[in-house]
Amino acid sequence: MIDKLKEELTLDDLKEMVSDVNGWNGQLDDLYYYENDEYFFQDFFGHKVDEAVRAVCYGNYEYMDDYVHFNAYGNLDSCSELEYEKEIEDSAEEIIEAYLDNIDDMYDDDLKKKIKRYIGEIKEGDKLWQN
Repeated sequence: MIDKLKEELTLDDLKEMVSDVNGWNGQLDDLYYYENDEYFFQDFFGHKVDEAVRAVCYGNYEYMDDYVHFNAYGNLDSCSELEYEKEIEDSAEEIIEAYLDNIDDMYDDDLKKKIKRYIGEIKEGDKLWQN
């Protein structure tokens, strides 16, 4: 079933699934990236310039990268859009499993219905997954 979902879901679907799961329980926090822009730094550091500098110096941060996130140590790691998309694609199975484990608690009703429809097509007759 997961292989079939991997074929059907788009990269944007997987990104939305990461966002939904993290909004619920933070399970995929290591896969959630923010846009690397001034708004990110304002939102997370405000006027705490010393904290931002520390997070950059002790992380793996490149100013020109497209995305940024906090690593396990609270420092900043960044990556290009291509690197981010590859990480999402490489983690598709983990993302799908985490989403399916929590599907009834997910926020995005359109995405939830889409996935349940795919599952219904895969597992015809299983009332658990049909609307």
